[in-house]
This record gives sequence, C-alpha cells and structure tokens, in this order.
Amino acid sequence: MNVQTMVFVQGIAGGVIPLLLFLVLWKKFGMKRLPFLVGALTWVIFVSILESLVHSLVLVMSPAGAVIQKNLLLYALYGGLMAALFEETGRFFAFKLILKDHSDDKSGIMYGAGHGSMECVTVLFIGAINNLVVLAMAESGYIEELRLTADAATIAQYEAVVDQLQNATFAQFLMGILERMSAIIAHIGLSIIVWFSVKENVGKKWLLGLAMGLHFLLDFVTVLLQDKLDIAVLEILILVLSIGIAFIGLQVFKQNHVEAVQKKDEKQFPDFKNLGA
Repeated sequence: MNVQTMVFVQGIAGGVIPLLLFLVLWKKFGMKRLPFLVGALTWVIFVSILESLVHSLVLVMSPAGAVIQKNLLLYALYGGLMAALFEETGRFFAFKLILKDHSDDKSGIMYGAGHGSMECVTVLFIGAINNLVVLAMAESGYIEELRLTADAATIAQYEAVVDQLQNATFAQFLMGILERMSAIIAHIGLSIIVWFSVKENVGKKWLLGLAMGLHFLLDFVTVLLQDKLDIAVLEILILVLSIGIAFIGLQVFKQNHVEAVQKKDEKQFPDFKNLGA
C-alpha cells in the first residue's frame, strides 16, 4: 500500500469516526444535538485559536520558547498544563454559559463527543488533505522551485515532512487513528466530570480541578514518553489512561446523577418526619 493510500485511509477515518459517533449517540441513545455542536465549536475557539495563540507567543516569540523546547521535562509540563487549562476552562464556560439551561446529564457526554470529534476531524481529515498536497508537491518537483526562493530552514522543514510521510508504515497510520479514538474517550470522560462541577444542585467545583489534573497527566505522560517507547506501546498506554479517565467520569456520572435526582425529589417532597409536633 503506497503512502497516498495510507494517508487517504486515515483521512476517511477522521471523517467517518465522528459521524458514526454522532449518529449513534443521537439516534440510538436519544442525546441532543446542540451539546455536540457546542463541544466542536468550543474546541475550535479554545484550542485551535486561543491555545495556538499562546503557543506562538510562548514557544516562538518568547525567549523562553527555545529553553522549553530543548528540555523534554519542561516541554511536557508546559504542554500538559496548557492543554488542561484551555480545554477544561473551555468546557466549564460552555456548560456555564451556553448549556446552562440543559438539565439532561447526557449533555456532558454529547459535548465530549463533539469536542473530541472536532479534534479528530482536524488532526486526521484536514491533516490528511494537507499531507496529500505535500506529497503531490513533492512528486511534481516543487522542492527544486523551493530551493530557488525559500530559506534553508523552510526547505529543511519541508523535506523533513516529506521524508517522514514517505517512510511511514501503515501501522503508524493505524496508531494515529487509535490515538484519536483514545482522545475521544478521554474527552467524553473529562466532559462528564466538568459537567457535574457546574450542574445546578451538584456544583462540586473541585471536579473541575480533578478534570484538569487528569488531562494534565494524560498529556504530560504522552509528551514525556513519545520518543522513549515504541509507538504501539505508547498508544496502548494512552488508550489505557483514556479508558481510566472515562471510568472515573462514569463513576462521577453515576454518583452525581442519582444525587441530583434525589435533591430534586427532596425539594419537591420534603421529609416531615424530623419536624416537631
């Protein structure tokens, strides 16, 4: 299988996985569509725009950028902190401001699906389009034209991307798909946790801190070990951590969903047995 076909398969997966997830949650489980769309939009605003802007300021324009990128531990700490801060803050404000009138706790699940799906589409689908363009340019001899006009750094960057694509294996592309699926699982779990940090009658603010901590741990471990472990081992580890986050989210859902229902019932039907005669 040539590299163009592998990139194409990865791109198709990047579009099909989010679509199937949306249809299953909407049609089979009756979840509302708006939280999915809000999750996707929030990812664009808080990650693609705001977090990317901070990365440009810190890693590119700031003198500290070179220091951070040369030190793996600092880079892992920075990456984990930024991801946790922007994505969990985005969830919090989305639930607090946009979805505040949604009482269905499944909205947290649907939001997480939309958040993770937009990331999947961006990384796999749009990424595949960009990679196919790069490969087409390489085959057309664009590198020779580039050498006449571009600086050495730009040429080296372009050649590195082409070389990485041309030498990639099908297993590596499959691992990329697995990584996005793991991320969606993690995003759903984190969204459930943040949902109950905001939800009326629950409002356990410490859950937001828990979500930030779990998100930081996942990204910190990923960055720290990405060059130290075989890619298959690393992706399995990420999947295990993501399932662990989803499991914690499920426990939070079970406990607080029941608790919210009980509080609502107690408000409507107070217990008079402890009142004096």
